[in-house]
Amino acid sequence: DDHILPMAETEAKMVSNQLGGTWLADATRHDLKEGSASVLHIASHGEYHQQPELSFIDLSDGRLYSAELLQYDLQYELITLSACETGQARPSGGDELIGLGRTFMYAGAGALITSMWRVDDDHAYAFMTKLYRYLKQGLSKSTALRTAYCETINQYGDEHPALWGAFQLSGNPEPLSFTQVQ
Repeated sequence: DDHILPMAETEAKMVSNQLGGTWLADATRHDLKEGSASVLHIASHGEYHQQPELSFIDLSDGRLYSAELLQYDLQYELITLSACETGQARPSGGDELIGLGRTFMYAGAGALITSMWRVDDDHAYAFMTKLYRYLKQGLSKSTALRTAYCETINQYGDEHPALWGAFQLSGNPEPLSFTQVQ
């Protein structure tokens, strides 16, 4: 596979260590349907397509296209898509945006963290480590994201923000109400 992400398993373990619960380095469609945790963190390869229904995120049992997501009831408090281009969307006929991340929201996510462009595997891991540390401390999702960015700026201030600044939050900004992650 030409989209191997060496840090994906390490990132999944880190999230589990921060919040407790089990970790899935090789999530499948079945895992999405059977999820019992409040947080779903997917560290994988993702890709935006001009036809948003063809945008996807890789799971261990193949690509999960945005068009498929409406079959799922993803009642997670937070879904993090630590993958490339998961937050890109385009306007539909009305004012609504359509894309992979938006489809996760339609499928039930209370809040969603996505990336707006291609992300570097090592930088994504370092950023997610900061983000989940702040979430564990009880900060709101929006404050945790901002604080992780401030720490990242201090750490990587000499590097272009395109390397580490791709992530955004949609949905409920309130603190997490749980400690178990999938």
